[in-house]
Amino acid sequence: MSRVHVIEYDWLPAMQETPVYAYRLPADTFEDIGHAMVSSVPVTPLGPPTHLGDLLKLHEEAGIELRLTHNIWPWWHQVIESGLDFSGIRLRNARTGPLREDEYIVHVRDGFVWAQDTGEPDLQPVVFVHAGMADSRIWDRVWRQLSGSYRLIRFDARGFGCSARPTTTFSLSEDLLGVLDELSLDRPLLVGLSMGGGAALDVALSHPSRVAGLVLAAPGISGYDLPWDHTPPADPVARGMSIWGRAGDDPLAVDLLRGGIEGWSRGGDKISDTGDAWQNLEALSVASTLLIGDLDYPPLVESNLEAARRMPGCRLVSLPGVDHFLPFRAPSAVVEAIRSLTP
Repeated sequence: MSRVHVIEYDWLPAMQETPVYAYRLPADTFEDIGHAMVSSVPVTPLGPPTHLGDLLKLHEEAGIELRLTHNIWPWWHQVIESGLDFSGIRLRNARTGPLREDEYIVHVRDGFVWAQDTGEPDLQPVVFVHAGMADSRIWDRVWRQLSGSYRLIRFDARGFGCSARPTTTFSLSEDLLGVLDELSLDRPLLVGLSMGGGAALDVALSHPSRVAGLVLAAPGISGYDLPWDHTPPADPVARGMSIWGRAGDDPLAVDLLRGGIEGWSRGGDKISDTGDAWQNLEALSVASTLLIGDLDYPPLVESNLEAARRMPGCRLVSLPGVDHFLPFRAPSAVVEAIRSLTP
């Protein structure tokens, strides 16, 4: 059977210009896992790497058909439903959309983010912004409970989930505003977890007329520096769960954390929000609810309790037995908070 490689036009210059090298590795430790050969132990190359040269010419020599498209997603959905063998290990780097009926690739300043929008024009819009230790899947359980009652929107921050890796520094709060603009959202309710809660709060302070209300779940508030051990951990997942997942190592929570760690490695160093919400909490003029679990990171809990006290009219909801995976552990509490702030 002939082979076909499909790439988006944006990636053709990289194929033409990026040097690619091949290593020869000893075969004895590798196992066939069905779609790849994998070694579970470190291996030493048999010699120096070989420069592969012109990738386009190598495609021709190998009899691989190379196709260019402005949008890879229609190809992808047809292939995965066709029964053909396929690989999409770099699909997260795709830059254009739309994907399915309710999915979009939204252009933000100097970049792109994946977004999902249920699209009901007559329903109150609710926009969800995820934490830095997860991606937008953290809202799945809340999403299911609210489906049909609100226009629901969520997006992956640059580098996270289905969004493209950032190519320059960016502001999550500016990207949130970009999503509101691109999807023409009129005074949505903003719902944010941790890093996402901080971005939602920054937008509510800087553009209060554009926001109907805030649900802040364990927000990381700009201008407040949490104490943190910056020593690189030997096991990032184990360390992350010991801090953020004290309610238990549920496999789905661990998978969400892995997604967050991957997202952070793909672009976390380029997040450059410079807000100072901590100094301006008393100026908040939109209705708000703050939710915090008693098993969350203690310095974060302390900051959230003070923030709730300082934000005018803020309703504080303390959740026993809940850690930083708040929408995953206690989705009904998030749903109740949203409903309490909407007609």
